[in-house]
Order: sequence, then C-alpha cells, then structure tokens
Amino acid sequence: METKENIFVESRNNSTAPQSKITLAAIREEAKQLLVEQSKVKSNTDVLNILLDDVQSINFQEIIYSEIVELKERLSTETDDEERGKIISDIKKYKVTDRQKYVVIIEELLRLANERQWGICSRVRKIVTY
Repeated sequence: METKENIFVESRNNSTAPQSKITLAAIREEAKQLLVEQSKVKSNTDVLNILLDDVQSINFQEIIYSEIVELKERLSTETDDEERGKIISDIKKYKVTDRQKYVVIIEELLRLANERQWGICSRVRKIVTY
C-alpha cells in the first residue's frame, strides 16, 4: 500500500530499468538544505564591501618596478645631499601608467578573491563574484 510519504518516479523510456523511490521526507530535507544555502547568499553590495575591507594600499611603483625598492633603501641610508637628490630624481623617472595600475588592481582583487575561495568572472560587462 502506497502512503503519502512515498512517491514513485518512473523511467521516461518505459524500459525495464528499475524505478527510483523518492520519499517525501527526502524532498523536504533537500528543500531545507536549499533554503539554508540560499540564506548564505550575499548581495553584490555585501560582497563588494567585504572585498574592499580586505584591500590594502598598493605601492604601484614598487610592484611594477622592482628596482624602486633598492633605490628607496639607498635613499634611506644616503647622507650626501647631492647623491640623495640624484636618487630622488631617479625614482621620479619611473612613471606608472593607468593601464599598469589597472593590471595591478585586477591581480590584487583576484588574489583576495582566491584567498576567500570566491570565483570572479566578467558577464555582460559586469564583474560577478560567486
């Protein structure tokens, strides 16, 4: 005798394949799990705020031009004013373009998202996290 708790699902091709038995309790349990997972979903604003909280200041010159670090170290130990002036003018020669900044920013955001085990993709000219 079939009860309300048992629902039988027949194979679509009516072959001799065995029938799967799905209980109403199993459906309820799966629905509960889906609701819990849905409640964990954050809005785009929440995700962006979390990501922005993780972002630290970036020294673009040092990231793009590794020799800047050495020049700054020399500057911190140099006592001769003329030599210090040369080092400062050398540092000023290293210009960072907007395109270079964009690349560094994207790499940093990808690194932060990876640390949080988030996926990031571009969809219809929008950035989406998942």
